[in-house]
Amino acid sequence: MSAITERGIAASAFMSAQCADVYASAAEAILKAGWEFVGHGWIQKSLQFEEDEAAVIANSADRLERLTGKKLRGWLGPGAGESFDTPDLIKAAGIDWLADWFLDDLPCWMRTKHGPLIAMPYLSSAEHTEECLSDHDGPRHLDFWTTRRYRLPAPAPPRLPIWPIAKRN
Repeated sequence: MSAITERGIAASAFMSAQCADVYASAAEAILKAGWEFVGHGWIQKSLQFEEDEAAVIANSADRLERLTGKKLRGWLGPGAGESFDTPDLIKAAGIDWLADWFLDDLPCWMRTKHGPLIAMPYLSSAEHTEECLSDHDGPRHLDFWTTRRYRLPAPAPPRLPIWPIAKRN
């Protein structure tokens, strides 16, 4: 966390809302670091298996909003699993963007019953899931984690990514 904060890099924490209580010290550290909180369900359970998906979204958003004092703006469902209703429910809850749909490499608009929702790109290659599920031969595994993943350069002036958001026809 300090490696990111010291470099002035804006970061987001995709957090299951229950973690605000179960791992309160971690949630407070993330809040203190100024990271954006992104909804990630109540627990690590796909929304498509929830009896009341809307309630899980509402309860999760409420808990993170009480923690941060800010409106929850983004969502990535646990396991990126959702029902066909999830985008509508996310937008109805007042959330602005969703990263569950692997539509494009740039943000784009999705239509919902409650208005447009931004579909944010989520690069599964930028996380660790595929590595955790693959074979771990020593040198390749070491290269993966030290070279291609979490090695950060020396502190430099912050550069902000520019993601154009445009309506697609």
